[in-house]
Amino acid sequence: MLIYLLMTDFKYLFYPGPSKPYAQISGYVSDAIQKNILGLNHRSSQFVEIVRQTRKMLGQKWKIPKNYRVFFCASATECWEIVLQNWVLKENIHVFNGAFGEKWADYAAQLCPRAKIKCFPFGIEERLPTHFQGECDSVICLTHNETSNGTYLPEECILEIKKNNPDALIALDATSSMGGFNLHWQLGDIWLASVQKCIGLPAGMALLICSERAIERALQINLSQHYNSITRLEANMQQFQTTHTPNTLGIYLLYRLLQDLPPLAEQAKHLQIRAASLYSFFDNEIDLLSPLVQNPSLRSPSVITLSAQVEVIQKIKRKAEENTILLGNGYGTWKNTTIRIANFPAINDSDFDFLKDFFSTLNLGST
Repeated sequence: MLIYLLMTDFKYLFYPGPSKPYAQISGYVSDAIQKNILGLNHRSSQFVEIVRQTRKMLGQKWKIPKNYRVFFCASATECWEIVLQNWVLKENIHVFNGAFGEKWADYAAQLCPRAKIKCFPFGIEERLPTHFQGECDSVICLTHNETSNGTYLPEECILEIKKNNPDALIALDATSSMGGFNLHWQLGDIWLASVQKCIGLPAGMALLICSERAIERALQINLSQHYNSITRLEANMQQFQTTHTPNTLGIYLLYRLLQDLPPLAEQAKHLQIRAASLYSFFDNEIDLLSPLVQNPSLRSPSVITLSAQVEVIQKIKRKAEENTILLGNGYGTWKNTTIRIANFPAINDSDFDFLKDFFSTLNLGST
């Protein structure tokens, strides 16, 4: 009975997080066991070298600038807290159009009671508001790719905010875009992402990527009462170490994955082409449901969100399960009226061919 409960009948996984990891992960795990990676002391020279090489590979494959620091954390939620605990003094600005951006703002209200929290919500068909101007030490929090509704922020909008707020720090939650988008790192001072979505690794780790300016600001503020304070994280990462015993396996898997994958720019191009094909398919060939976001310039390339009546969504999910397909549930405001399809690099093109065949031949009449 226990073995049965631990098994899944799904062959085609499109859930947008935790999502399908890269196929080669099982081989990496086997290597980690055989090489005794899991038993390495995280202060040992062997593990320090793995961290050093991982950072080097991120620079090579993802083009992360050398003056940006990479920290290994437990989750994107922890990264939210790190941002709020280390950089927010007087003013924190949150601009969002979905559940995850709103949650980050809710955390700010709880963790920064003495700071002025400003929120600028906007609609999923609306352009990111850029008119506001914060104080010189403000932290502006944006959700680069909103997993709850399948929208993303065009780079020109982020650039406008940056120009209007030259002294503020810009923090971006890129959980469902980092690892699949060719990010222009200089647009943000702080980038964060969990690894179980677009990066294609098992859950349990996150990356916090900070500019030199952000590190200098944090060191000046010098809030060190938390174990994950930037002062502590930075002091340890100078030696390619962490403040705590990290997710050793997660770091090793990232290191191995970066070695084997092509440059991120190539992956991003392929993801964009596949996204265009999927949106064209659901716009023009399927009548049962349609993309939630109607403005093509605001549609996420990595989280395809489709809308229909509640009854139709329920029937589609049941039919999908019968065909060993796991679709993503709706989330937040759109929980019952949408399904979400992860278009992450780890998912094979052949899986999407099967998905298109499923929708092309879908008949809900007998359900």
